[in-house]
Amino acid sequence: MLVRDASGSVKAVPVQTAPAHNYILGVDFQGEDIWVATAKGLSHGIRQKESVSLAKVFNSEKTKRKK
Repeated sequence: MLVRDASGSVKAVPVQTAPAHNYILGVDFQGEDIWVATAKGLSHGIRQKESVSLAKVFNSEKTKRKK
Protein backbone atom coordinates (compact mmCIF):
# COMPACT_ATOMS: atom_id res chain seq x y z
CA MET A 1 0.00 0.00 0.00
CA LEU A 2 1.27 3.48 -0.76
CA VAL A 3 1.04 5.92 2.16
CA ARG A 4 1.58 9.70 2.00
CA ASP A 5 2.76 11.43 5.19
CA ALA A 6 2.05 15.01 6.28
CA SER A 7 5.11 16.34 4.42
CA GLY A 8 3.96 14.73 1.15
CA SER A 9 6.48 11.87 1.09
CA VAL A 10 5.11 8.63 -0.35
CA LYS A 11 6.26 5.25 1.00
CA ALA A 12 5.32 1.69 0.18
CA VAL A 13 4.14 -0.11 3.33
CA PRO A 14 3.69 -3.90 3.23
CA VAL A 15 0.20 -4.90 4.37
CA GLN A 16 -1.85 -8.09 4.53
CA THR A 17 -5.15 -6.28 3.92
CA ALA A 18 -6.23 -2.92 2.54
CA PRO A 19 -9.33 -0.73 2.36
CA ALA A 20 -12.11 -1.76 -0.03
CA HIS A 21 -11.10 1.00 -2.49
CA ASN A 22 -8.52 3.77 -2.72
CA TYR A 23 -11.15 6.54 -3.01
CA ILE A 24 -11.75 7.46 0.64
CA LEU A 25 -14.98 9.25 1.58
CA GLY A 26 -14.55 9.33 5.36
CA VAL A 27 -12.58 7.96 8.30
CA ASP A 28 -13.64 7.44 11.91
CA PHE A 29 -11.90 6.03 14.99
CA GLN A 30 -13.38 4.35 18.05
CA GLY A 31 -10.83 3.11 20.56
CA GLU A 32 -8.50 0.75 18.70
CA ASP A 33 -10.90 0.45 15.73
CA ILE A 34 -10.75 2.42 12.48
CA TRP A 35 -13.64 2.62 10.04
CA VAL A 36 -12.98 3.75 6.47
CA ALA A 37 -15.83 4.65 4.10
CA THR A 38 -14.73 4.11 0.49
CA ALA A 39 -16.35 4.27 -2.95
CA LYS A 40 -16.68 0.45 -2.88
CA GLY A 41 -17.89 -0.01 0.70
CA LEU A 42 -16.99 0.21 4.37
CA SER A 43 -13.67 -1.14 5.68
CA HIS A 44 -12.83 -1.90 9.30
CA GLY A 45 -9.44 -2.28 10.95
CA ILE A 46 -8.07 -2.81 14.44
CA ARG A 47 -4.82 -1.16 15.50
CA GLN A 48 -2.09 -3.69 16.19
CA LYS A 49 0.89 -3.09 18.48
CA GLU A 50 3.20 -3.89 15.55
CA SER A 51 1.76 -0.94 13.60
CA VAL A 52 2.72 1.44 16.41
CA SER A 53 6.28 0.08 16.31
CA LEU A 54 6.33 0.45 12.52
CA ALA A 55 5.22 4.09 12.80
CA LYS A 56 8.07 4.77 15.21
CA VAL A 57 10.53 3.26 12.71
CA PHE A 58 9.23 5.51 9.91
CA ASN A 59 9.43 8.58 12.15
CA SER A 60 13.01 7.78 13.21
CA GLU A 61 14.05 7.32 9.54
CA LYS A 62 12.56 10.71 8.71
CA THR A 63 14.44 12.35 11.62
CA LYS A 64 17.74 10.80 10.47
CA ARG A 65 17.30 12.20 6.94
CA LYS A 66 16.69 15.74 8.21
CA LYS A 67 20.05 15.86 10.02
